[in-house]
Amino acid sequence: MDPLGPEKRLANRYIAGLFLILLLAAGSNLVMDRLLLAEEKSAEVIELAGRQQMLSQRIIQLAYRYVLAETPHERNYLHSGLDLAVREMRQSHEELLKHAPSQIYTDVADPIYFDPPYRLDMRVRGFLGAAEGLLAHDPGALDINNPYLQHLREHEGSLVLQGLGLAVERYVEQAGDAMRYMRWMLWTLFGLLLLTVLLLGAVIFRPAFVRLMERARELHREAGTDVLTGGRNRRGFLHWADILHTQVKRQAGSCTLLALDIDHFKVINDTYGHQAGDQVLTRVVEACTRHLRQSDVLGRVGGEEFAVLLPGIAPKTGMAVAEKLRRLVENLEVEAGTETPLSCTVSIGVSELLVQDENPAMALARADAALYRAKAEGRNRVVLAASDDDPN
Repeated sequence: MDPLGPEKRLANRYIAGLFLILLLAAGSNLVMDRLLLAEEKSAEVIELAGRQQMLSQRIIQLAYRYVLAETPHERNYLHSGLDLAVREMRQSHEELLKHAPSQIYTDVADPIYFDPPYRLDMRVRGFLGAAEGLLAHDPGALDINNPYLQHLREHEGSLVLQGLGLAVERYVEQAGDAMRYMRWMLWTLFGLLLLTVLLLGAVIFRPAFVRLMERARELHREAGTDVLTGGRNRRGFLHWADILHTQVKRQAGSCTLLALDIDHFKVINDTYGHQAGDQVLTRVVEACTRHLRQSDVLGRVGGEEFAVLLPGIAPKTGMAVAEKLRRLVENLEVEAGTETPLSCTVSIGVSELLVQDENPAMALARADAALYRAKAEGRNRVVLAASDDDPN
């Protein structure tokens, strides 16, 4: 079984989720781009059609003024303006027909431009042809009854304006529907993108965060745990000692500290081997842990040296606990693959975490001093730290 299987599955889901987000973001960008382009084309079409309407009205106005001009200078000026307006309207008409910015305009306008009853293309060309005929006519023979002028005013002008207005109206309606549809698609994609992000948070990021926190706690426990015995290592023990010492200072409570050392442990290692010695260490920790409370802290602070924190317990009671542990170890039989079970004893020094201590190491030093006195007095005994055990 792959130990990294859960992490790999989370990573694969994360990659799939990112790919889906990328697709939705690309789709949203594409729809937004098309929407902006459609709005740009719509504005261009409306501008061209509006320009044609404006030019058609301008052509009629200039045609009247051209016919009614009283001086050659005025007539020449109006002739130039009318000619320019005709050319501009013809150019915009050709542009709308042949190079319309929007396919929608082509689709909705073609029936108006080429089919009855409007035939807008023919009417626009007739309208421009009448204006060009007026320009080509002898200026001296022009009057208000000129047939070209009458054609512009009475026949084609209003129909051209009506046809252009209808084409723009239908285009705006169709383009508006298309843009509303694209906006709906854009909001749908945005909703899917938001839903995907929420699902990723629930399905991937939250489990990944929980797993990360669990792994962090595991690493923290491993960093403070002795691999062989399962108890606290020196680092983990001192960490808890700092916490309990802080509580003692704040609450003026009690906390007893025991320093334990297995007697003649080197003899066990040298005689039966390190594997047997490891078995002894493990069984000693197991026996002590069964007797201790859940709130008590046992740690391995050296090779065969251990320490115990007894929060809320005064040294007098701590002595009784230490004596109980000593007897438990003394009566312990360790099956270590030898001909007969191994046995061992412990020497224990007892001290207290004091408010005036700068740090827990001072209490541990006092317990160690009491421990060495217990060894000096014959081992397999419990000794309470005295005032002269203070390292300072």
